[in-house]
Amino acid sequence: MDDKIASLAPFPVDNVYHVGFLVRDVEESMGQVGKVFGADWAKPRISQLEGRDGAPWTVTAVYSMQGPPFLELLSGFDDPGCPAALGFDNAAPGVHHFGVYAARWRDELARLEELGMTVEGTGAGFGYARSPLGFRIEVVSWKGRGFLIDYMAANGRILGAS
Repeated sequence: MDDKIASLAPFPVDNVYHVGFLVRDVEESMGQVGKVFGADWAKPRISQLEGRDGAPWTVTAVYSMQGPPFLELLSGFDDPGCPAALGFDNAAPGVHHFGVYAARWRDELARLEELGMTVEGTGAGFGYARSPLGFRIEVVSWKGRGFLIDYMAANGRILGAS
């Protein structure tokens, strides 16, 4: 396992590294969630992705500087282009998913499916599985951890440093 991102929880997955919250306004939520958890924030990222029926989908995301597990705030789930396949559309604000790294992300999604979870959708190197209890797990390829390492470094945090 990469020593730059250490696992902090004894889950049967390679690495729980964030908790994702859906929020209506990232900037406003940074203040509210930051006060509750004592979190400072990296710079929000705005991405244009392909959404439902090829429509553009604007997503704003930010991670806490503290972690792992990091806090992730996401807005854009109420955008008309939001893809239903990832379990974002018509979702209420609040905790949406737990992000985990897996060396073999497709195998991990299959394992979760065998445990009764429903795979809601997959993308390039990731997928979402939903439990009958309502929680979701975002399984991300271990190869994709460079995104978080680079994102944090661009915001002044070198992961793995004490």
